[in-house]
Amino acid sequence: MGIDLRLGDFIPGLLVPPEANIHLTVGIHFLLAALYTLTITSHPRTFALVRIAICIPAAYVFYLYAFHPYDTPTRGVDIGLAVVGLYGIMRVIDTCIVDLLVGVHTPPRWVVGGKVSPLPTTFLGRLGYSIDYLLSLRGTSIFKNTTWDWITPSTKRRMPSPATSRLTFLASASWSLLKQYLVYDALDTFNKSRTWDNQLPHPITDGGLSWLEQLAFAFSVCAGTALSISFPATLVAISAVACGAPVEAWPPMFDAPFSAVSLADFWTR
Repeated sequence: MGIDLRLGDFIPGLLVPPEANIHLTVGIHFLLAALYTLTITSHPRTFALVRIAICIPAAYVFYLYAFHPYDTPTRGVDIGLAVVGLYGIMRVIDTCIVDLLVGVHTPPRWVVGGKVSPLPTTFLGRLGYSIDYLLSLRGTSIFKNTTWDWITPSTKRRMPSPATSRLTFLASASWSLLKQYLVYDALDTFNKSRTWDNQLPHPITDGGLSWLEQLAFAFSVCAGTALSISFPATLVAISAVACGAPVEAWPPMFDAPFSAVSLADFWTR
């Protein structure tokens, strides 16, 4: 029997059951409503109660997205659902609960051109703020020359220059995407060079492999995990910039982590 060389589980999100996307969509709308109330500074106690009311159904819907017994094709999809669902719950807690625990209402602010901007006061401004905050994972913004005041120095350091031309960014990102795909394809082929007994508690260490083979396959798993993060991010960055998004909003996911000088530096990168 030949080896199946087709890539599998490369972007598990494409294999998510449609009914799961319903839960995700509902949860996102609840979270978006909670984020919108952050921009309303009048009657802070009232809107704090509103956010508490919103957080209960929002967290429940994200929980369903993460752990509902969907009919999923692979374990990779199950893991992806759990990760995204738990992230949604963490965002709900961050938006609706943290302010109450610290006793200070300090919504994040945009930093435009190096200066902290006041909270928006118009409907469209508040909606743009809410959507941008919802989509921002690292402190970058969908708006040009804009970041969030909580962006980390390491992320800001590796942001592309605003002077970078769109064509230059697309060419560089496309070349990076191709290299990532080729490496992942090689790792995937290597992983499929053996028949794995998934019934074993530890298929790598209990599968009759020498310690050198264990190191090789463990490295392949780690490298494949990193590529499963960076490849979709690069693909989205290419699509977004091609559609008009600012190039500085799309720094690479990783910053040469294996050249780190310490464990803390490794995780920073």
